[in-house]
Amino acid sequence: MAPDLSAALRQRVERSVGAYRSRFGLDPTWVGWGPGRVNLIGEHTDYNQGLAMPAAIDRWVVVALGAGPDGQLVVRGEDFDDECTLALGRPAPSHAPSWQRYAAGCVAELAALQPLRTGLQAVVAGDVPLGAGLSSSAAVEMAWLNVLRLASGAQLSGLELAQAAQRVEHRHLGLASGLLDQLASQFSRVHRLMVVDFESLEIRWVPAGLPRWTWVVVESGVRRELAASAYRDRVAECQLGLALARGSDAELRGYRGLGASHLELLERQGHALVAQRLGHVMDENQRVLAMERALASGDAAGAGALLCASHASLRDLYQVSCAELDALVELCIAWPGCAGARMVGGGFGGCVLALVQVDAAQGLPAYLARAYAPRFPHRLRSWQFALVGGAGAVRWEG
Repeated sequence: MAPDLSAALRQRVERSVGAYRSRFGLDPTWVGWGPGRVNLIGEHTDYNQGLAMPAAIDRWVVVALGAGPDGQLVVRGEDFDDECTLALGRPAPSHAPSWQRYAAGCVAELAALQPLRTGLQAVVAGDVPLGAGLSSSAAVEMAWLNVLRLASGAQLSGLELAQAAQRVEHRHLGLASGLLDQLASQFSRVHRLMVVDFESLEIRWVPAGLPRWTWVVVESGVRRELAASAYRDRVAECQLGLALARGSDAELRGYRGLGASHLELLERQGHALVAQRLGHVMDENQRVLAMERALASGDAAGAGALLCASHASLRDLYQVSCAELDALVELCIAWPGCAGARMVGGGFGGCVLALVQVDAAQGLPAYLARAYAPRFPHRLRSWQFALVGGAGAVRWEG
């Protein structure tokens, strides 16, 4: 067991190892983990070659893995109290639960890069909230792919693992997702934020800053599913907008070359909705850079204003918010000591992220619960988080 795991991660690892021991009667050979992530700003920019500022948080998915029956993948989903036996290296049936398709997809994508020498058996367990916009899916993928890399001896970089995880979503889950979640889960560093350029795939790590402030996540209670048609529509609308802009500008290489003149042309051509979508992406990229400056200079008010502007853009231009998220943002902003808030994740439910003074954060959850309950039937959950390192794997030695 690696001696430098944090106490919180060690606790999650030991839970999964214990579940593996209970199910299979022996210890696992390898253990891998992937953290969830929060995206401070830069939403719906990754698949548009834009910028984002994510970080991994202290919620993890852990995969305990060992050799299993030849040709088989036996997996217990501890959090679902469920188990499956699948053909090793083959996709799960399309009607299978998503946790099974993630497991089979990760094994299939890794096996396509490095042949597996034996069957596998595993236990998967975690505490990243499902459907909350904190990327439980990427945590699952990176936990699986890191432990499979170790078990198989595959010589793959962290970027290659992240790209394999993206293929899992595209090929096995039908999600037209970008690389934000996987890169954040794989490459995050303790007490640091990432600035990711999805055109070049370059990453910078920057201090979180704002020592007298804290980030609070508020889960709306509304589950959202990225495979929903609305998410696919946004991807297609942006692709259409770029294609139309290229039709009038042969020198336009990609999304990052778009300017106000392209949007004006799209509007004149009757594509105002497409222009709105691309307008959000262009403005959001600038907000990422502005957030980096605000954090570096200790400008909490400026950082909060950027959060609010991002939410307004996601609500009005990209149209991926919902009544519950809008209400939570308004309530957070009204709380004394809150500099700003916005929805995070794919949208249509999930979480809100708020920047709150440390001294004011303790009373926020109770206030939100009181104000939210008369309007919506969902149960709120709120928590602060620590910024942690990225995914990894170890050979289990007890």
